[in-house]
Amino acid sequence: MATVILNERIRKDGKSYVIYYDDPFTGRRKYHKTFRRKSDAVEEERQLRLLIDTGKVVQVERTKRRHRPLTFSQIADMCRQSWEEKHLLKQIRTRPLQGYLEQLAMAERVFGKRLTFEISPKDIKDYRLQLVRDHSAVTANRRLFILKQVFGLALKEGAIREDPTEGVAYLSEERHKRSRFLLPADIDKLLEACASTKAIHLQPIILLSVEHAAAKQETLDLRWEDIDFEQNIIRFYRTKNGVERIQKLMPRTREALLAWQAHQAEARRRKRIGQIETDLVFGHLDGSPRQDFKSAWQRVRKLAGIKDYHFHDNRHTYCTNIQLNGGTGRDIMDLVGHRDPEMMYRYTHVASVRQEALQQQLAEHYAAPRPEKDGAGRRRAR
Repeated sequence: MATVILNERIRKDGKSYVIYYDDPFTGRRKYHKTFRRKSDAVEEERQLRLLIDTGKVVQVERTKRRHRPLTFSQIADMCRQSWEEKHLLKQIRTRPLQGYLEQLAMAERVFGKRLTFEISPKDIKDYRLQLVRDHSAVTANRRLFILKQVFGLALKEGAIREDPTEGVAYLSEERHKRSRFLLPADIDKLLEACASTKAIHLQPIILLSVEHAAAKQETLDLRWEDIDFEQNIIRFYRTKNGVERIQKLMPRTREALLAWQAHQAEARRRKRIGQIETDLVFGHLDGSPRQDFKSAWQRVRKLAGIKDYHFHDNRHTYCTNIQLNGGTGRDIMDLVGHRDPEMMYRYTHVASVRQEALQQQLAEHYAAPRPEKDGAGRRRAR
């Protein structure tokens, strides 16, 4: 049993609490730390006793020399501050920031009071397993991403010597991957449904997603300066992975964007809106950013009679139709901006559709009339 002593001292400016412990190897009493708050001292006494009992005295001394031991919550606060600064600098958008903060709060409920160097890889793996049991591999991976950010910062701050998340891999999300996509006829139904509603902005948004693989955030971030109608070029930049891609503007998308631009200008003229905050393509009339278009999308999707289909599935529709028309996995990576080659394998199920078409072409080839041969082996017309 570890010997840890907590002494209370009376000072001119108040009380302080000093912690000592007996070195289990030499038996000598050693000074550990001083605290101004008793609650902090009591918590540190408990953590120190645990470390000594588990044989981690050397780790305590090494960590003390480099940096004072920090709890998970203390490092988590540093992460929050860093993310909020990036948000102010427009490097992280509001919605991703909210997601990070929510996941961090969940992790903090489990690890918050523990010293970071006390948390082992086994603790991380056990936590990941529990998340998979209670939720899903997707949730486990999101939480693991946050843990990796926290312990990466702890390593940088010198609070730990080794990152316990370094050898913990992300889980396969194969079961949760969606393979829903639309063929051209169903895309036409969506566009027709747009025309019958007041969601005028949704038609170009849908076309950008199915003809250019534009993700929701890429679309909401799009500015008119990113579109060159004379050269028929459009530029997308995805803050999620820092990838910029430039594509030739598809005819239907070009026509829909020009129509939306004219409608936007006329609406601003009628409402006498002169000062525009931003150059956003799909911003509100005053130029302020649009946060979402979920309700309009759900209304149009239901009107078109398309079930179990998410807006993000439009990127899958784009990639699938590219492959159905002869595009390769490498083509998809370049066009969509994927950095991970594994993303190509999401579209291998399309091979069966292409093979069926090829088989049909082969059957028609075999069934095509052929000229008969004469006695000399020469072909003659039937």
